[in-house]
Amino acid sequence: MLQDKRLQSVIDAIKKMFVSKKWNSKTGLDMIGESKESDDIKIPVETEVNFIKTLLERKFNGKFQMRVKAEGYLGEEMNYRLVVDDYCNNDPQRKYHSFSGYGTKNILDVKSEFLKAYWYSVEKVHDSIGKQLSSWDAKVIADYKDTMVADSREELLIKASLEGIV
Repeated sequence: MLQDKRLQSVIDAIKKMFVSKKWNSKTGLDMIGESKESDDIKIPVETEVNFIKTLLERKFNGKFQMRVKAEGYLGEEMNYRLVVDDYCNNDPQRKYHSFSGYGTKNILDVKSEFLKAYWYSVEKVHDSIGKQLSSWDAKVIADYKDTMVADSREELLIKASLEGIV
């Protein structure tokens, strides 16, 4: 009964997204890379980042870590970014995966900047479909595609809802 109710709420949320004029059907993002939140499904930034990390662990069948990378010189203005990677696995046979968020001066904003960078990379993957890319751009897009766990934020929220996180 509870599962039927949850499934019905997810279906209602999907219907609202298709009716909403704010939703971009391709990626769920607006033009500047900010993610759109549906009216029904809202989760905290920390939860969304943790869910992406969990889905990466499931996708690659290994442990991922979150760390904050500090850039700059002590005593001067520092720049911080959140990095999620599987470098903690000590297996030379595996390919390592890493994703880094945008840099910020405020360490408290690293998770929201990570999400902006993550969803911007998903948008870049969608925009590259059918285009002729240089070898450098093709490698960057392949790396982005490798770390994608959902085609849009809405799909991620639906997965989170089905997993019982929302």
